[in-house]
Amino acid sequence: MNTQIYVGTYAKYSKGSLNGKWLDIADYSSAEEITQTMIEIHEDEEDPELMIQDMEEHTKDLGVCESMSLEDWEEVFEALEAVKDSHLDIEIVAAYCENMGEAINADAISKAEEAYQGQYESDEEFAQELAEELGCMDKNAYWPYTCIDWEWAARELMYDYFESNGYYFRNL
Repeated sequence: MNTQIYVGTYAKYSKGSLNGKWLDIADYSSAEEITQTMIEIHEDEEDPELMIQDMEEHTKDLGVCESMSLEDWEEVFEALEAVKDSHLDIEIVAAYCENMGEAINADAISKAEEAYQGQYESDEEFAQELAEELGCMDKNAYWPYTCIDWEWAARELMYDYFESNGYYFRNL
């Protein structure tokens, strides 16, 4: 999981400087540790007002934003730990949370784990695979397998499921 952030300060930014450093959140064990490191990077300022100026994909899904308090960082570390404990990749969790309008946290990850059905190229492929898994179809049989309108079957099935970035989830 790529959880890099670029840390600068508002004072430097207002003076036209992007002087800062890339940090990987996953390299730190606590909110206090990463906050202390960010302050040390900007020890040339008396009381640096830290600014997250850039971040890698999905880092924002963990709750990282431009200006973070210690409590905000604690929530990020809780979410990061929950992702590490999950059997799902961050991309899958992010796809679920994006569709559900939720931030990544332990509760959302639990829901994503329960709802996740797999990754498929299309609704039709998903419907066909699910029908085979449920034993509704003998994929070795020519008929009626070749006569099924998988587009229609998928359309009906998707009332109970949703797709996000190629990942399929059951509506709970």
